[in-house]
Amino acid sequence: IPLVIQLFIGMLRVIKDLTSAFLSNTLSERHNQLLVGQQGVANPTLVYVEETLKISYKNLDKNTSRIFRKLTIFPGTFDAKAEEFICQDKSNECLAKLVKLNLAFFNERSKRYRIHPMISKFADRFITKAEQEISRKRHATYYLTALVEANERMKNETSKDLQYAIALFNSELEN
Repeated sequence: IPLVIQLFIGMLRVIKDLTSAFLSNTLSERHNQLLVGQQGVANPTLVYVEETLKISYKNLDKNTSRIFRKLTIFPGTFDAKAEEFICQDKSNECLAKLVKLNLAFFNERSKRYRIHPMISKFADRFITKAEQEISRKRHATYYLTALVEANERMKNETSKDLQYAIALFNSELEN
């Protein structure tokens, strides 16, 4: 399913008083403004994604928007435990809201989350230096701890510990 449709679905599912007609009209108006302004709309889909992200972001509560911005720290997939520690999102409450809005995606099979690169790029424009600095430090701390744990497990040399360490390393390689 194209990203813009996923975002539409998420907004219609979560944001009260938002209708598909309103959303469609808003996006069409913005597209027409760009055409009239001769800003050269090369790809209307990108305009729709951008405008849909703006509407979603504007409707986030303060805490959820803070967590949304902090998720840009993850270069790849991540698990709930990492998000809770790094983003300081108690019980992943804000992450759950972001998944309902389709601003974050959960893979049932791997039990991992991801942020679409276009969504991450959008959110990255709003992160403050302080948020970014804290997130980077917490990210480094969390994944250093994970590497130490994997290393300790490998020293045990049991089949189960080796499998765990390799799986941990492989799943967190991007981070």
